[in-house]
Amino acid sequence: IVSLSCRVKSAPTNGADVQDTPPPVLHFGRSCSTSSQSHIKFSSSHPSLTPASTTKSRETKKHMASIQEQSYQAEKAALTGTGPVLHSQASYRKKWRKSLLVARFTTILLNQKKEFVPHPLSFAEGSKALLFGNRLNILLVFVPLAIASAVTGGSDGLVFSLSCIGLLPLANLLGEATEKVAHHTNDTVGGLLNASFGNATELIVSVFALNNGLIQVVQVSLLGSILSNLLLVMGCSFITAGIRWKLVKFNTLATSSNMSLLLLACLSIIVPGMLESLHDISDANELHLSRLIAVLLLAIYSIFVYFQLVSHHSLFEEEEEEEDKDEEGGTTKEGEEEEEEAILTMSCALFWLAVITVLVAVLSEYLTGAIEGAAEGFSMSEGLIGFVILPIVGNAAEHATALVMSYKGKMDLALSVALGSSTQIALFVIPVMVVYGWCIGQPMSLMFGAFESAVTFLSVIISAVVVNNGQSHYLHGTLLVTAYVIIAMSFSLRD
Repeated sequence: IVSLSCRVKSAPTNGADVQDTPPPVLHFGRSCSTSSQSHIKFSSSHPSLTPASTTKSRETKKHMASIQEQSYQAEKAALTGTGPVLHSQASYRKKWRKSLLVARFTTILLNQKKEFVPHPLSFAEGSKALLFGNRLNILLVFVPLAIASAVTGGSDGLVFSLSCIGLLPLANLLGEATEKVAHHTNDTVGGLLNASFGNATELIVSVFALNNGLIQVVQVSLLGSILSNLLLVMGCSFITAGIRWKLVKFNTLATSSNMSLLLLACLSIIVPGMLESLHDISDANELHLSRLIAVLLLAIYSIFVYFQLVSHHSLFEEEEEEEDKDEEGGTTKEGEEEEEEAILTMSCALFWLAVITVLVAVLSEYLTGAIEGAAEGFSMSEGLIGFVILPIVGNAAEHATALVMSYKGKMDLALSVALGSSTQIALFVIPVMVVYGWCIGQPMSLMFGAFESAVTFLSVIISAVVVNNGQSHYLHGTLLVTAYVIIAMSFSLRD
C-alpha cells in the first residue's frame, strides 16, 4: 500500500470561506482481495471532505477529462483533415502548416552548400593563370623555335618535330580558353562552344593539309583520331580505373547514343567504298554521293547537339551529378580536393582564344608542309604519321584528362571525353572537310578505302560490345589497347 500526502485547498461552500485546517491524508491502496480493485480512503480529520464535496470533486475531474478528450479529438481532426472543420481546428491547422513550412525551409537552408563564386581576375592575373596553370605549357618554348626554323629554312624533319611539340600545349590551351569563354555564357551557348572548338586542332591541321592536296593524309589522320579515342584512350581509362577497382560501372545512356552515331558514321564510310569496289558507280557519282552524305551527317550532328544540350540535357547531367555520390564498383568519390578554377574576364578569354587559334593555324601550316619531307627523312610512311602521330598531337590534352578522370573514379566523364571526341570527328569534322574540299575544288570524299573502312567498323563493334552492359574492368581495357596496336602496326607497315 502506497500512501501519498498532498495539500488540498478547500473551496468555498455555500458562499462562505472555510478556514485553513491541517491537510488531509489521502491513502491510495490496492486491496489484496481476489477482486484486486483500487480504493481510496479519506480521513475524517478534514471537515470539508464530506461525501458531497467528494462527489463534486469527482464530477469536476470528469468534466476536465471530457474537455481534454475534446481537445485531443480536435487536434487529431486538424492533423488528419477528418471530421468537421471547426474554427479552432482551422486555426490549429493553419499554425501547424506554418510551423511545418518554417521547419522545411530551415532544413533546406542548413543543408544547402554555400558555393564560393570567385571574382574574375584582371587581364594580367588571368593571363598568368592561363599560361602557367599547367605544367604542359612549359613546351610553349617550342612554338617560337618551330616558327624560327620554318622561316630560316630548316629541314623538314626539324620543322615537323618542333611543330608537333609546339602543338601539344597549344591544343590544351585552346580547350581551356574555350571553357573560359563558355563560363560567361549560358549552358546552351557554352555547350555549343565546346562542341565547336573541342576538336579545333584536328580541324585546322586538316584544312591546311587539304590545301596542300594531302587527301590521304587527311583521311588517315581523321580515322586515326577516331580510333585513338575509341580504342587507345578508352582502353587506357579502363586499365587506369582497374588499378584501383575490380569493376568499373558507368552510365550507358550517353555511351549508347554515341555508339549509335558512330555506327551511322561507319555506314556512311562503308557504302561509297563498297560501291567503288563493286564498280557499280562512277568516280563523279561517288564524289557526289559523298558530298550528299556529308550534308546529312552534319544535319544529324546538329540534331544530336540539340538532343544533348536542350531536349534531353537532363540525361547527360545526371552523369555528372552521380559522380559526387557514393557508389559501388569504382564510382566512389575519394574526396579529392579540386583546385579552384581561375575565372577570366570575357575580353581576356576572347583575346587568348584568338591568339591561340592563330598560333595553331601557323604551326599547322608548317607541320603539313613538312610531312612528306619528314616521312622521307625519318623513313616513316605517311600512314604512320597520319594515323599515329597527328592524332596524338591533336588529342594529347584530352587523353591526359580522360586518364586523370578515370583514376579518380569519374568514368562517366572519362568516357564522355573519349566517345564524345570520336563522335564529333566522325559526324562533324569529316563532313566539314568533305564540304570544304567541295568548296576549294579538292576531291575529298568518304571513300576511305576497303581496309580503312573495315578496321573502323570492327573497332566500333568491339567498343560497343565492351560498353554495352555499363561496366568494365582492366581486361576490357587491355583488349581495346591491343586492337589499337594491331591497327597501328598495320598502317605503319602498309605500302
